[in-house]
Amino acid sequence: MDEKPLTPFDELITPPTLQMLKLFIPYIPSNQQKTLAVYEKYLELKFTFDFYQKNQNTIHMQSMDTKPLSFTALIEKISPYLGENEQGMLESISNAMNMMEMFQEFQEMESEADERMDEQSPSEEYESEETTIN
Repeated sequence: MDEKPLTPFDELITPPTLQMLKLFIPYIPSNQQKTLAVYEKYLELKFTFDFYQKNQNTIHMQSMDTKPLSFTALIEKISPYLGENEQGMLESISNAMNMMEMFQEFQEMESEADERMDEQSPSEEYESEETTIN
């Protein structure tokens, strides 16, 4: 089993004693595991309710004065908590989004170049005067 780090939410909500209880569950007799696992989940829910009652605000991973995380940055942040399949799927989505962004930037550059070419090309008046002179 891959060891994954605790999520920032779990670190904030779950006390170390509850984490120790989770660690002991696989090592106790199998007929007691179910009871202990349900009790652990009950305590986890209780700690979550207590946290939000004491702290009347929400949890923020970034300060409010910074710009929001991009999808790519968000994937990088949550990647350590995901399995290989989920990481691969999100990486594919991220790559597709990056390709679409590059395509959009290319289209914008192309349209800007077209506009500059239109501005630099001689006007129709000038062309018509030139042809009548010859």
